[in-house]
Amino acid sequence: MVISSSISNLVSGFTGVNSAQLVNDLVAATRAPKAQAVQQRQSLNQARISALASATGALDTFSTALTEILNGRQFSGALISTRGDLAAATFIPGQKPQGLPATLEVMQLASAKTVVSATYFSDANAAVGEGTLTLANGSGSFDIVIDASNNSLSGLRNAINASDSGVTASIITDNNGARLVLRGAEGVANDFTVSGAPGGALSQISAAADSIVRVNGIELTNSSNQIDTAVPGVRINLLAAAPGTNVVISGDQPTTTVKDLVNEFVKAYNDLRTALNDATAPGLDGASGGPLAGVLLGHEP
Repeated sequence: MVISSSISNLVSGFTGVNSAQLVNDLVAATRAPKAQAVQQRQSLNQARISALASATGALDTFSTALTEILNGRQFSGALISTRGDLAAATFIPGQKPQGLPATLEVMQLASAKTVVSATYFSDANAAVGEGTLTLANGSGSFDIVIDASNNSLSGLRNAINASDSGVTASIITDNNGARLVLRGAEGVANDFTVSGAPGGALSQISAAADSIVRVNGIELTNSSNQIDTAVPGVRINLLAAAPGTNVVISGDQPTTTVKDLVNEFVKAYNDLRTALNDATAPGLDGASGGPLAGVLLGHEP
């Protein structure tokens, strides 16, 4: 502002000189190179961002191709069960299947203990009687207190579910009324007992049991119907018991060949190399350099 005022005062005495225009022109002339430099820097930064995005995309593609070519499961195709109604098989993430084909015989399914109240209640809000219900299992003993604040079928259900005992309570209703159902987790180790039950006696619907299978003639017992340890890298889900019936689990023909994976890898590598070379070209012999030229080495072009 001091310079502009001085120039304006200097030329204000000359007739025919537009001092204001002269000052504006001088200021614009001084500002133009700096504005141009800022604009060039913005354009360069935008070009760098674009080049980085392109290189990042190529790197992600290359990483995926490398992962696939190193993952032996890509060559194993899909898993097939000859009796999908008895047992299903899937890959275990991060593991390579081994020991296929395997022969499986489902001798017994794992089951959970289930009991239901013998008494019918008018609805979920009906009183069940005050008292203490005790659940006991491998985790310990759990007392569920029913008092005036929760004396109802739904109150009993909620108290059981809040006990962290591993036993789940629910209410079923039909034309005869509402009943309480208690169910534990699968397996003999998760069996439970109930004593002092408000609301009347409980009838057992099913007992806790372990699954029993024979894999290649070897009998295995598990607390679940999902088995991850019978065949390495293969998860077996048991669906129905059928002693004497063999289920063969095998892999079909690979959907991806070695040639396909190698070609994919080579293409991804070449795309990555091109993207990086274009972005970091030094600009020799008068040619324009890449937007990241010198940046990756720690200095500007």
